[in-house]
Amino acid sequence: MLWRAMFMGAAALTCGGAEETSAKAMAPAQTVAQTLAPSPENVPAAGPGIGPARAQALLITGMDSTVLTSAAAEIGATVEDAGRSGDTQLYRVTYASGLMSIMYFRACENNLCLGLVMTAKFQEPQDSGAAKTDATIRAFSDAHPEIKTFRSADDAPIAQGYIIVDEGVTLKNLVVQMTVFGASAGFFSDILYAE
Repeated sequence: MLWRAMFMGAAALTCGGAEETSAKAMAPAQTVAQTLAPSPENVPAAGPGIGPARAQALLITGMDSTVLTSAAAEIGATVEDAGRSGDTQLYRVTYASGLMSIMYFRACENNLCLGLVMTAKFQEPQDSGAAKTDATIRAFSDAHPEIKTFRSADDAPIAQGYIIVDEGVTLKNLVVQMTVFGASAGFFSDILYAE
């Protein structure tokens, strides 16, 4: 089955409106184990004089757009400016699978942040009905604690994850958490749009 996630625009996350809509057919979902399997392309690029193993072990104690872009590149995702919502900078992260997510930082001080919110917003399935969609959202959220699923203020299905780097995490851990979010949100999309 193809993922048929539909991102409905950065403004819709906080304002309830849909300034843009773009559809993207996605590759079949992989299991989390397949997605996280070690491979040469998942090894972070090393900086000058730093080998790949050392780069993976570097401790991240605060995040900014550079850290987000570096982590996204490790999983084959791209990061684009998605505008602002109030004083919050939004980033559109497009996974290699085609899943689009809006990400933004929380708990920021001196241009470094301790939290990263990851969201994927979907259109209501056309042939589903609100009751079936609500049941899917509840069941998925109960069965998959790695992300939460709910309805947004404008009633659209949402998948959301949150990464905390308090006391530090490695780049490898950040990459794995972003990968898990992408795989889980994709799986939610598969179930949401199951025919």
